Amino acid sequence: MSDQSETDRHADEIQIVTELHHILRPLEELEEKMRHFYEHCREQFREDAEASAVFARLAFEERSHVAQVQYLRRVVDRNKESMAPVELDLKELEFELVRLQSAIPALHQMSLMDVLEFALACERGAAELHSRAAIVEANPSLAELLRSLGQADRVHIARLEKFLEVRRTSTP
Repeated sequence: MSDQSETDRHADEIQIVTELHHILRPLEELEEKMRHFYEHCREQFREDAEASAVFARLAFEERSHVAQVQYLRRVVDRNKESMAPVELDLKELEFELVRLQSAIPALHQMSLMDVLEFALACERGAAELHSRAAIVEANPSLAELLRSLGQADRVHIARLEKFLEVRRTSTP
């Protein structure tokens, strides 16, 4: 009996996915939720023109990220036979998705600084990085497509850090 319960517990803790298109779907969802989050931030801080503009630009760029992942999914679907399986635990991605979804209703209780810190934490999130690294390791031919998404995330991090620093230094 204890062997069975240990197996069940282990299955609950780790959700390994090997088919690439099953990994790309939550990655696409993560990009979409980031877009949705930034759109809510734009609206939440609409009276702060600078903040609203930063969030609007981030939301616009996330829309592009969604399109990039959708393109990647089409490439994978057309080349299924040449795609190597990817071993990846989706729990991190699922955690990030839930965290983002739960943050949206709480935005009205968060200061701009808190929202910026949260956005930075999301952009730096390990789940997306681990997913991309696992995909590239198993399928090097996809490296360039994923590298552009990683570069876009680094641009978002730099933009958020710069705006956060400006606001920290201008707030008494």
